[in-house]
Amino acid sequence: MKAKIKLFLWFITISIIPLLIMGGFSYYLISAKISRQYEENINNINMGIYNMVDTQQKVLMQWMDSSATAFSEKLRWLGPNRFDYSNMVDIGGYKLPTWYIGNQKITGDNTLVDILISKQKLPATLFQLHDNKFIRVSSNVRQPDGNRIVGTIVDSGPIYEKIINGQIWRGRGSVEGIMHGMIYQPIFDSNNNLVGAFVLGRREQEFELLTAIKNIVVGETGFVAVMDPEGVFIIHPTMQGKSAANLGWAQEILRKKNGSVAYKDSNGRQKIAYYKYYEPWNWYIVTGSFVSEIFNTTRELFQGLLLLCLVVILLSAAIAYAMSITFFRPIDA
Repeated sequence: MKAKIKLFLWFITISIIPLLIMGGFSYYLISAKISRQYEENINNINMGIYNMVDTQQKVLMQWMDSSATAFSEKLRWLGPNRFDYSNMVDIGGYKLPTWYIGNQKITGDNTLVDILISKQKLPATLFQLHDNKFIRVSSNVRQPDGNRIVGTIVDSGPIYEKIINGQIWRGRGSVEGIMHGMIYQPIFDSNNNLVGAFVLGRREQEFELLTAIKNIVVGETGFVAVMDPEGVFIIHPTMQGKSAANLGWAQEILRKKNGSVAYKDSNGRQKIAYYKYYEPWNWYIVTGSFVSEIFNTTRELFQGLLLLCLVVILLSAAIAYAMSITFFRPIDA
């Protein structure tokens, strides 16, 4: 009887121990791969949002370049630039000679810019150069009260440095509280002297883009967020419009600009986030999730493997018992 038990235990041992070793090793490899794939998925979603924003920006800038080229051609087609010093005009406290391009009056006349806003929905402004200042002398951009924005100047900053040196500036800015892609382009006379500049804008599809980003799902508990350089959330499931600038993980994102960060939320739950800085818009794009979601997946894997091992153990025990009975039956007889 003892030999039968020993044989039974021997069968159990040689079948279960390798199974446990293989099961444990498989769980380690698979769970590690699941964790890597989950984090890669978070990072890939982050890159996808970055590329989506970048694509919109590139399409917008190509459209702006095309519009600026067409407007420049129209100005050249009108004729040469000339200034009538016998007809001085007061705009924004500056005494300016009346500027004409061909027969088209520019100073204080909004004919050209109004055509752009009515036909192409393009916010536009013409600046006249005077004493190294670009003075807004024609514009279809209006204040909240309906009055046109004229008489303001550009005499410093990155835009000024570009156009005063005869270069084009491309970027984005707010027009009546709505973000636009913008292009500032210098205007030269027939002798290649800088005489002014124009700016065209086109509204970004910001609402549609923000809605699309908000609808992106990261796993079951993940999130997508966008921060500005001050740490204020432009997009966030629960903190939109609020600041995270005093939080360590947000400070790390603002400092490093690209990478990943692990941190605990206000409830002490562990999170992991990937982030990428989009310079043209000053956006910090953040995608993240609770670490527990990764553990939930591996926990389900562990439970499945455990159940499989129990089934195999029971089957092995039954087979071992049957074999021990069969082996000792001739001896017992």
